[in-house]
Amino acid sequence: MKGLIKRIILAAGYELRHKSVATADPFRQQSMLLSGVLAPVIFDAGANTGTIAETYRYIFPDAKIYAFEPFAEVFEELERSVCRDKRIIPRKLALGSAPATKVLRVNASSATNSLLETEDSAASFWGEGLLETTTTVEVQVATIDEFCSENKIESIDVLKIDTQGTELEVLRGAAGMLSRGRIRIIYTEMIVVPSYKGQSKPHELMSFLDGFGYDLLGLYNLWSRNDGRLLQMDAIFVRSQSIGCDSQERISLRKVG
Repeated sequence: MKGLIKRIILAAGYELRHKSVATADPFRQQSMLLSGVLAPVIFDAGANTGTIAETYRYIFPDAKIYAFEPFAEVFEELERSVCRDKRIIPRKLALGSAPATKVLRVNASSATNSLLETEDSAASFWGEGLLETTTTVEVQVATIDEFCSENKIESIDVLKIDTQGTELEVLRGAAGMLSRGRIRIIYTEMIVVPSYKGQSKPHELMSFLDGFGYDLLGLYNLWSRNDGRLLQMDAIFVRSQSIGCDSQERISLRKVG
């Protein structure tokens, strides 16, 4: 979604400032954290057309990647884009806190489709032609715990979440895996400005994950307007005991501020 956001906001007369407060880009960071894992299992929640799944394939040549995309038209494009890669497994599902059939809002940009309604004030932050809902469709929602149980998946090395405001719901549906420490890295988008009704807030995500022993490792891809208003950012969380002094030195972490 990042590239599309940049083009639309620039067209609306805003300047986006892209900053990182970590020592490496998020994918390099994940590569270092999983340096000893030969064939990681990766969940791409909100895969859209597969761009991030293909990035993970480049970084982790032997990874098994489950790519979740609920919207039929986009899912078809996802299938076409990864059809030659038998270790990228597309699934026409949304992920959430409970199995259900829910209404997906199909927006002007498919990258902003969401199970949540668009906030009335969203255009004041993002501009026109992005989050306006054009139609709705019913989609199937599964939980990570349910999916892992049914597919005999014992652990997830990377859980990437970009689900347009429902990131906390995705994590709630993974409570079993989280409580057993079966998810090593969580890489999630966090929207800061009001964009969707009932959207996950950064402090809610941090508090929820803290309850399962996950620490915030770093913030990446901070997008802000030229007036200084932060719009969204990405974050990596890891289990507290998984990052010791040796690992911190290896990935060159530094205190910010």
